[in-house]
Amino acid sequence: MPVFAGGLRCGGFGLIVKIATILAVFLMIGTTFSGCIGDVLRTNGAENPNSEALEWKEVARFASGFRETDMINENLSKTGELSFFVRSGAEKLEVVVEVAFEKAVIDGYLSPVSNAYSLTDYLEPTSSIMLARGNVTLALADPSNKIVKTLNYNTLSLDGVPEMIFPRVFSDVINIENPSEGKWTLFIDAKGVGRYQLVANSYQPAEKKDFLALPYDVYANKVKGAFVGQMAGVPYGYPYEFRSKEIIEIPLWPWIPPIMLDALNQDDIYVEMTFLKSIIDYGINVSQDQAARDFGNSSYQLWHANLAARDCIRNGIMPPYSGHPNYNQHADDIDFQIEADTFGLITPGMPRATYDFCDRFGHIMNYGDGIYGGLFIANMYSKAFFESDPVKVVEYGLSSLPEGSYYKEAIGEVLECYYKDQYDWRAAWDVATKWDTWEKCPDQIGIKASVNGAYVVIALLYSHGDIWKAMEIATRCGHDCDCNPASACGILGTIIGYDKLPDDMKACLPVMDGQKFSYTDYDWKGACDAMCKVGLEVTLDQGGKVDNGMIYVLPQEVPNLGLERWDNGPKYFEVPLDFVTNYPPRTEPPAQ
Repeated sequence: MPVFAGGLRCGGFGLIVKIATILAVFLMIGTTFSGCIGDVLRTNGAENPNSEALEWKEVARFASGFRETDMINENLSKTGELSFFVRSGAEKLEVVVEVAFEKAVIDGYLSPVSNAYSLTDYLEPTSSIMLARGNVTLALADPSNKIVKTLNYNTLSLDGVPEMIFPRVFSDVINIENPSEGKWTLFIDAKGVGRYQLVANSYQPAEKKDFLALPYDVYANKVKGAFVGQMAGVPYGYPYEFRSKEIIEIPLWPWIPPIMLDALNQDDIYVEMTFLKSIIDYGINVSQDQAARDFGNSSYQLWHANLAARDCIRNGIMPPYSGHPNYNQHADDIDFQIEADTFGLITPGMPRATYDFCDRFGHIMNYGDGIYGGLFIANMYSKAFFESDPVKVVEYGLSSLPEGSYYKEAIGEVLECYYKDQYDWRAAWDVATKWDTWEKCPDQIGIKASVNGAYVVIALLYSHGDIWKAMEIATRCGHDCDCNPASACGILGTIIGYDKLPDDMKACLPVMDGQKFSYTDYDWKGACDAMCKVGLEVTLDQGGKVDNGMIYVLPQEVPNLGLERWDNGPKYFEVPLDFVTNYPPRTEPPAQ
C-alpha cells in the first residue's frame, strides 16, 4: 500500500463503521428515466443498442463480515484495497463515498458511541472505561500508483471531543476528468472498524457483449403471471400451514376460484407491498433507514422475524441490528424469503441489482440464511424472464449464494437428488428435511428458511412445469404450506406468463379488480403496474435501454458475496433500551 499524505495514524476503540463506496466511470452519454412508462417506451431511436453498447458493470467488490468485539479494543483495525480497470474512452471518473459512523459494542451490548463514562451504569465493575473514537482514511490511486485524492473521516468534533450524535454520515464526490486507462485502486485504513463494504462500478465503452432483449409486453405479462401465481399459491396452502412436519398424504381440497380472494389478507403480499410503496415513494435508491421506518409504522399483523424486527425498530434498534441474531431470535426464519418476490420482478436479468435490494431490505428483519432465502427466490424470479427451464432457473438461483452457507448446501443436495431421479420427489423431501434440525426459532414450528426453500425447489423441479402440480407438491411437503406454494407458483407464473396461466387460476380476478390488499394502496393490477414501472427505472439505472416497446438489459455477473452464518446456538439477549439511541422515536401507526 502506498504511503498516504499525512500518514495513517488514527485512533479508534471498538467503533462499528459502515462504509458504502461506489465508484462509477461515466461516459457522458445516457438516458434518464421518465416517470411515465409510456414516455420511456416512446424514446427516439429504435436500433438495437448492441451495435454501440455502453456498459454499467460491477468490476470489484471488497467486504468484511459483520464482526463484534467482546470488549472495546484499540488494536482492532481493517485495511484493504479495491482495484478496478478503466478502459480507453472514458471521459469522467466519479467516486462517490459515503461513510457512516454508527455505534460501539461494549461488553456485547450495542450502545451509542460517546464518552464511556456515561455508560458506567451498564458496565460490569471490572470492565475497562475508555473514550470511544474512530477514524477512516481512504486514498484513490491512478494506474501509475500515484495518490490523487485522500479523504479522512473521524468521530471527533473540532475541539477533539467525540461527537454524541449517531449515526454520523459523511458524503463526498471525487471527479477525475479524462481518467487514464488502466488499473485504479482505492485503499482503506480504518481503526476500530467492525463492518464496511466497498463496491466498484464502471460506465464506459463496453466489451463486446449482447444485451438481453425483452419486449415490454412480454415483461408485463410475466410480471402479471408471477403475481397471480403467488396470489393463487398462498391461499391454497393456507389451511395446511404449519399443521405438519411430515409429508401430507391426505387428499387436498380441490381448487375453487374464490379461494383466491383470501390472498387479499395474506402477510406474504401486504408486507411485500409495503416495500414496493417505499420504492415508489422514495425512488429505487431508497435508504434502508427509510424503508425500516415505513415498515416500523405499519399496523398489520406480523409474526416471527418480521414482528421482532418491527418491535426493534419502534424501540430505536435500526437495521441491520433489527435483523441480527443478537436482537432477533428469528433471524434465519422464512420471513424475508416470502416477501422478496418483488425484488426479482423489478430486476429482470440483473443479479447485482437484485442483491442490492435484498441486502437493503432483507437485513431489516433477517440475517444469514434468512437473507439468502430471499436472495435465492428473487434471483429465480429474475432469471425466469429469460429462461423457461425450471432446472436452470434453480441452478442460477443457487449460483447467487455464497459458499459455506447452510442454505446453499440444502438446495444443492435437493438438486443432486433430482439429477439422480427426476420423479421421486419424496426421496428429495427426505434429504431436504434433515435441514430442519437445530431450528433456532423458539416456537419450533418448521419456519426455518433453508428447509422451506428446499421444499420450493422440490416443487419447481418435480412438477416439470405444471403449475397445479407445483402447488400440490409444495403444499404436501408440509411446514410453511402457504408460503412455499406461493413462491413456487410465482416463479412458474413468471416462466409461463399471465396469458398462458390456466383459466381456473384467473377466474376470480375480475371480482378482485379494485379490491386493495389489506393495509396497502394496491389492488392486483395496480401492484403489477407499479412493479413494471420500477423495473424500467432499474433497467436504465443499471445501464440498459428502453426503446420503442423493447427493454434491453445489460448482462451482469452474479456478485461474489461474503458469508453471514449464525453458528454456535442462539445468542439472543434482551438489550436495555437505554443503550440504544432513540432513533427514530416510537410513533403510532398511521390510520388505515
